[in-house]
Amino acid sequence: KYSTPHFAIPYPTLNLGHIHGGDNANRICGCCELHIDMRPLPGLSIKELQAMLTAAMAPINTHYPNSVSVIDMHEPIPAFTGSTDSALVKMAERLSGQQAIAVNYCTEAPFLQQLGCETIVMGPGSINQAHQPNEFLAMEKIQPSQDIIKQLIRESCFA
Repeated sequence: KYSTPHFAIPYPTLNLGHIHGGDNANRICGCCELHIDMRPLPGLSIKELQAMLTAAMAPINTHYPNSVSVIDMHEPIPAFTGSTDSALVKMAERLSGQQAIAVNYCTEAPFLQQLGCETIVMGPGSINQAHQPNEFLAMEKIQPSQDIIKQLIRESCFA
């Protein structure tokens, strides 16, 4: 139902990232907790995404009343979208030598955008090393990114 073709994964995602239940291998646990990460796409509200999750669990709660509940671990973060032809994006592309691409990252960007700020997400490293065992950022990527960000600030604020 929801798809954004310019993302590598063009649909909302759900990651079952952490599960904990019980206190011993030989006892039936009375409670189990599953931490999930859901990422909406632009145009899909957090409420609608949560409603889809609740609807998917409805048969369990019908059979076992009140056995499953959803509680936000933190304030939900809305999807972020920007314009690839904005002046800021064009400047970032020129200074970095790379073309802007759409990615499904979770950042503070939507909150900055809600304040009326033109917003982009950029920085050092590769998503190929992020959010997995042995996550790392190559040290040689930091200084070039700092230089690009400094130049963005100079051209945006002082030119």
